[in-house]
Amino acid sequence: MLYVLIFPLIILSLTAAFVLSPTIGLSSLNNQGPHGLTEILYAYTSGAGNNGSPSRASTPNTWWYNVALGWDMLFGRLFMMIPVLALAGNLAGKKSIPPSPGTFPVNTALFTFLLVSVISQF
Repeated sequence: MLYVLIFPLIILSLTAAFVLSPTIGLSSLNNQGPHGLTEILYAYTSGAGNNGSPSRASTPNTWWYNVALGWDMLFGRLFMMIPVLALAGNLAGKKSIPPSPGTFPVNTALFTFLLVSVISQF
């Protein structure tokens, strides 16, 4: 659940911080009102999720936006890795359980047929 909640927390908190600061966040926007909010929200969403490609009418190229987008990219990648690595460590530490009568064997023709039919949506 942490993995799912980190991404919106980073984006929405940075967007709220810049929307609530009129001297830094709102004074240098290209558009005021709802479109300005969309510009800021898209900038932080693309920063955390993509490689920071803002929209065409993007937020201005000022040092505070550049620094905030840099931190957004760093946190968007770093904080997403921590829960995944913790989950991988937890799964690596589990012991292997021997097959039982309820185990579905994965080395049969039936498994291959079912896998191919599900993947190809046959």
